[in-house]
Amino acid sequence: MTVPKELIDARVPTPADLAEFVQAMRDSNKWSQATLAEISRVTERTIQRVENGEPSSLDTRRALARAFGHDDVDLFEKPWPFTNPEKVKAYIAELDETTLKIALTPIKEGRTLRTMLEGAESFATDEIGELTKQAREALASLADYLRDYQNISDECSMSQKLGVDRDIDDLLQTITEQGATVGAGFRHARLRMKPDPPDKSDMDWTNIHIVIAPKEALPSGIRVPKRVRFT
Repeated sequence: MTVPKELIDARVPTPADLAEFVQAMRDSNKWSQATLAEISRVTERTIQRVENGEPSSLDTRRALARAFGHDDVDLFEKPWPFTNPEKVKAYIAELDETTLKIALTPIKEGRTLRTMLEGAESFATDEIGELTKQAREALASLADYLRDYQNISDECSMSQKLGVDRDIDDLLQTITEQGATVGAGFRHARLRMKPDPPDKSDMDWTNIHIVIAPKEALPSGIRVPKRVRFT
C-alpha cells in the first residue's frame, strides 16, 4: 500500500533503524553475520551490536554501506523517508471517523454476483491499479448488464437466471484473461432523503461495491465515506 506523503518525515536513521535495515539486507542476501563481517571488514561482534540497535561508529556505517554495494558511503548519515507514528495514528483515527471499511470477496462465479445483486438496492464499480483496455471494457459491460438485470430481476424465471449467470461468467472470464480479478462487498445503511418529513422512518439500503484490480492485487477491503447524500 502506498503511504500518503503527509505521513512521511525525513530524518537520519537511528541505531534501531540501522539494525532493521542491516538485518533485512543481510537476510535478503542470505548472508550470515560472519559473512557480512568479512565483506565489510569489521568484526562479527560489531555486526551483532549493530543488529542489536546499539550505537555504531562512522567507519562502521560506511563499511556497511560499501558492503551492500552503495556508492554513497555516507548513506546512513543522510535523511531517509520514514513514516511518522503520530501522524499515522491521527490519520487512522480520521479514517475511522469519516469512512467505513467494506470487506471484499473475490468473485469467481456469475451466480455469486447475481445473487448479491438481488439482495441490494444499488451497486457501484471502482478500478484499482493498472488495467488493460479490454479489462476495463469488460467491467463497463458487466456494470451495464447488471444494471439492466436489476431492472427486470423480479420477472426472471430460474431458467433465465441460469442464462444470466452464464453471461456474467463470460465477462468475468474475459477479465481473468486480461490479468485482472473482481471483488465485491456489501454496504448496509439506513438512509433518509432530504425532503423526508421528520416522522418518516429511515430506509434500509444495501449497496454492492464491485472492484476490479490486477490479479493478486485485489485488496481485502476498501474504504468508503460514512455519509451518503441523496438530493
